[in-house]
Amino acid sequence: MNCVIPSGNIRIINKALHTLAKVGDELYIDAKQDYLQFATINQNKTSYVTFDFQSVFFSSYEIGNNRSVDTSDALTCKLHIKAMLNIFKLKGPKEKNIDWCKIEFENDPTRILLKLKYKQDIIVNHSIRLIDMEYISVAYDKDKMPNKINTAGSFYGQILTNFQLSDEDMSLELQGTKGAAITLDIGNVFRF
Repeated sequence: MNCVIPSGNIRIINKALHTLAKVGDELYIDAKQDYLQFATINQNKTSYVTFDFQSVFFSSYEIGNNRSVDTSDALTCKLHIKAMLNIFKLKGPKEKNIDWCKIEFENDPTRILLKLKYKQDIIVNHSIRLIDMEYISVAYDKDKMPNKINTAGSFYGQILTNFQLSDEDMSLELQGTKGAAITLDIGNVFRF
């Protein structure tokens, strides 16, 4: 696999990685002919998040079969998400000076290589050890789910201001025509 992320899209990758890190500890990468998918699943395997980056998102996107994988059109792997977060920890002038980021698999099948090129012709290489060559398998079919909730992200942000950061679990319960209730495991209930 060899893909180049232009400078304008690096912030999008950064935000996607931070979102994934809030759900799980491991990042699953699935590189297919048409898109690159980042995904994670929580420790209890009750929720998962995926981000699909189409090939047009990259300035260059190639999936080569230079390694021995089971399928010829896909490359999958799993790594620690904190390793990626440390690389994409870009703030201020450091973020503005990046020309591109290149993700490629090395000849070593246990590592993935990220190259960041800065405007001063400096290239920084990061080699990340892979945990495994597997991909997440989730048995959820979104089309068969009877309930859907669509709101703006700011709506959930306003709701979350009513709770403390130390609260670990929160669930959303649908109650027919009465609306929905967000219930914390410690007994706090907020109705809307």
